[in-house]
Amino acid sequence: MTREPHGGLGARLKRVFAIGGVAVVRAAVDALRPTSRMPDDGDPAPGEPFSWRRELGELRARIKDENVPFLSAGLAYYGILALVPGLIATVSLYGLVADPADAAALVESLEDAAPAEVRSFIDGQLRSIVG
Repeated sequence: MTREPHGGLGARLKRVFAIGGVAVVRAAVDALRPTSRMPDDGDPAPGEPFSWRRELGELRARIKDENVPFLSAGLAYYGILALVPGLIATVSLYGLVADPADAAALVESLEDAAPAEVRSFIDGQLRSIVG
């Protein structure tokens, strides 16, 4: 198997998953964002000095109003829940055109970005899928 420039298929898949994750979070936050700003949003009057305290307070209020912790928890939950079916689909589809052991090597290259506990979980699941 020849190596492709710029990291090959594994690096491209990492980029696709990262971009997809950012797009999902951005879409969720945009869906909750009000369509128009109210005049009393706390914007400083023209000529008023910049205040970090005011900006951080507004940021905290927006995070609370837009349920960012709830959205991030949901994204993590469904991402973990979709992990095993995603592995099965990846190995199955890749196994149609190549050896399933090669699919295992591909998924193992994606494990570099995961913590040790997640790596061991994925490795166990992958071994049970490939056989």
